[in-house]
Amino acid sequence: MALDKNYARGFDEASSACVGVLAEASDGLVAKMASGVKLSPQEQALYARLSEVKAEMEKRLEAAYEPPSAKLNLP
Repeated sequence: MALDKNYARGFDEASSACVGVLAEASDGLVAKMASGVKLSPQEQALYARLSEVKAEMEKRLEAAYEPPSAKLNLP
C-alpha cells in the first residue's frame, strides 16, 4: 500500500534523525578516543550515558513501528 510506504519512509527518516542526534553527540568523544586521548571522567560518563540512551531509543523505535495497514480492518 502507498500509505504504508509513505509511513515507513517518514518513520524511518524521523527515527534516523533521533538516533543521529545522539550519534553525532558522541562522535567527538569517539574521535578523541580513536586518536589516543584519554577521556576525562565526565566525558566517560557522558559517553556511557549517550550510548545507553541511543540503545534504548533504537529499541523503543523498533518496538513502536507498526504500518497503518496493520491497524485497519481490511477484509
